[in-house]
Amino acid sequence: MRHLLTEQIWSIRQDVLQAALDAYESDAVEHAAARVPRTSGSIAIIPIHGMITQRAGPLGDVFGGTSLESFTRAFRRAVNTSRVRGIVLDIDSPGGTTPGVETAANEIFAARGPKPILAVANSQMASAAYWLGSQADEVIAAPGSTVGSVGVFRLHLDESGAMEEAGIRPTFIAHPERKVEGNPFEPLSTEAISHQREQVEETYAVFADAVARGRGMPSDAVAERTGQGRAFSARQAQSRGMANRIATLESVISGMGAEPMRAAESAQIAAELVAEWNLEEVCEYPTETKRRRLKLAERLD
Repeated sequence: MRHLLTEQIWSIRQDVLQAALDAYESDAVEHAAARVPRTSGSIAIIPIHGMITQRAGPLGDVFGGTSLESFTRAFRRAVNTSRVRGIVLDIDSPGGTTPGVETAANEIFAARGPKPILAVANSQMASAAYWLGSQADEVIAAPGSTVGSVGVFRLHLDESGAMEEAGIRPTFIAHPERKVEGNPFEPLSTEAISHQREQVEETYAVFADAVARGRGMPSDAVAERTGQGRAFSARQAQSRGMANRIATLESVISGMGAEPMRAAESAQIAAELVAEWNLEEVCEYPTETKRRRLKLAERLD
């Protein structure tokens, strides 16, 4: 699992990523409830919960969370369904990996206009989750929520000392010479650090530009206004312009003025949204994978 953590550029709260790794290696087990899209009258509520990944795979299988492929399919369905009069993004996520986030964020922003799109921190909208939520018409922070952590990082684990103590000396035979750059069996070279920093800074620049666009602030002011990567309380986020207001998820939904709809019709729309969600990701796991996922729930809450 450690190699999966080091092969990514992350936009996630660092403490949560560490907790995820610790939980993976521990024996704590807690039930993790699956979340799928739902409706309230003519309002579609689409969840972004847990760790964000581009698609179902090893990270999603172990840590749970939201696949951007599933989210995008359900979001498109809600946007293109005329009976849906508004969309609420129910967000409770510390962030995740960055692949696919830019595309999904662009899609949210492009959909603004015909129907209201509101993002609610319920109760965590951090890192990649804020990247997505900031593209909605409004960002609403639930009381007691956490918002922000705008930034990205990459992790390198130098295991060369441990390998030496164990009497193991790995040898790579590679061409060209930088093919194995960044491997965990030797310290990062100055050139490797420089290369990885360029990647991180480029990804952050895209993130910051998206936040600037979504929140209507200058790109060069994003780092300062969002606290240089810090996460904030609901009130602090509102005062910094990172959130429009403070309200609970249910009050936001009721305040959107959902049109009355027959229960059967509302259920049909919900079923259509869920059909776009990859149910295998949230319902079917091999025994060991499910056990690993359940172990993480308590640490991520």
